[in-house]
Amino acid sequence: TPHYVLGDADSIKQPPINFQTIPDQTTTDLQKGIQFAKQHYPNCTIDAFCVTSHDRLDHTMAALLHPDITTVYTPHQKITHVTTKLQLPITTGSQVSVVNIAGCQWSGKDILLDADHSGLSNSSTTERVTITLQSGRVLVITEQLWK
Repeated sequence: TPHYVLGDADSIKQPPINFQTIPDQTTTDLQKGIQFAKQHYPNCTIDAFCVTSHDRLDHTMAALLHPDITTVYTPHQKITHVTTKLQLPITTGSQVSVVNIAGCQWSGKDILLDADHSGLSNSSTTERVTITLQSGRVLVITEQLWK
């Protein structure tokens, strides 16, 4: 049972009991939820589930790029914001993609990621992947099937 249900209620006919209506139309419901969480729980970590959509790329991109969301979970992938360091326990041979979203130039033994090189569809060769950034921000996308 959720602790809070909130939004602008523009896409539902009958809001559930205890629904907190925030009528502002200049922000998405996700942005409203993040603002609410930061106001009531200032030191919280925000992970987002079920915020990607096949028919609303704008809302999906807003969720993926929002600096306050630590991790986005889709039905088949885990997407993590990295600004300093991330260690991933992973199965050898699993796919790992590193997407440059904020001025990152990164080079490694086998991968070069900059404005001209894609970090997509890499295959892990070990059971632990470590990504360390000196500056910038990347999204790390790994395979994850939820059951």
